[in-house]
Amino acid sequence: MFFSSLQQVDSSLLARAVASILRESGEPLTALQQRWLTVVFRQLLGTEWDPISLRPVTPFEVDQRWPEATKRLELIELLASLELLCNPIPPGLHAAVTHWAAALAIESDSLLLIRDLALHHQRRATRAWYRLSWFGQQALAKTSQLSELAGHGVMAIALTFEPDPREASRWRGLADCPPGSLGRSLFQLLDREGVGFPGEPGATHPTLALHDWIHVITGCPVSPLGEIATAAYIAAASRSSAATLAFLGTISIFEASLLDYHVDLSAPDCPAEMPRYSGALSTPGAVEQVAQAIQTGRLCPIDPLIDVDYFQHASECLQTVRQRWQLPPEGLWSGVGQE
Repeated sequence: MFFSSLQQVDSSLLARAVASILRESGEPLTALQQRWLTVVFRQLLGTEWDPISLRPVTPFEVDQRWPEATKRLELIELLASLELLCNPIPPGLHAAVTHWAAALAIESDSLLLIRDLALHHQRRATRAWYRLSWFGQQALAKTSQLSELAGHGVMAIALTFEPDPREASRWRGLADCPPGSLGRSLFQLLDREGVGFPGEPGATHPTLALHDWIHVITGCPVSPLGEIATAAYIAAASRSSAATLAFLGTISIFEASLLDYHVDLSAPDCPAEMPRYSGALSTPGAVEQVAQAIQTGRLCPIDPLIDVDYFQHASECLQTVRQRWQLPPEGLWSGVGQE
């Protein structure tokens, strides 16, 4: 889970640690990085980010105060998110985060991803992100999808290449769910976006399409900012560490365009051009929206990635599902996926 262990009582030490790492980096914060820290501390920890008066702290002190590895990990993940807001990644910041991670005995796939991006190994990082994120791990666990990966490369984690009429019929059949239900709302979303239905070539692969259910439940739109907010919600609500990696990678795609989007040039049938995005978090209110998604995700009593068969709940009223997830009736964004 992203930002689940750190609480308001930890905010002072966290702020001192972040400020110490930034001073060590010698890198000035961009306006977006400053905004991100301000909103994270205010909305998630209930305190203000004011680095000027903060006393420095050493990795040793942090290690002694936080014997729980989860808190030290979340410190590093917060700094990792700062790195991914920039293109290129600031070398001083990357060096400081790497130093602190080693001193705090923190290792993670997120750090490996950022190392590749800092070294400008964009394609390798993209392939690793698809494999190691929650949707990649689920894909690699499916025998049927392994053959698709062998034939089409890592893009087969995200996109449907081989037609599967039975799977497509299952998703298109959501149109028969009652009005106002979760399933009908998802059908309307996919139909409105014109992206096809899982099982149809060119559409999202059924494995990755799991997150489309969460788009509808949270009300986050299919847009660059909506993708970041959905990934943030999943990372905050799920016990899977791979969900945090997916969130950080999504930031890098839609804000700084560090990762390629659905690109694997080793595949012979890879599209020649895929869209590139940037600036999704730089728009007014965007950072606050993502922080709200994290804040709400931390309250969710259901892990959205583990042991949930969404088709079993397809006929349920969408607002009932949201109530069970402790979401407001209109979701985080109003008017998304509803009749």
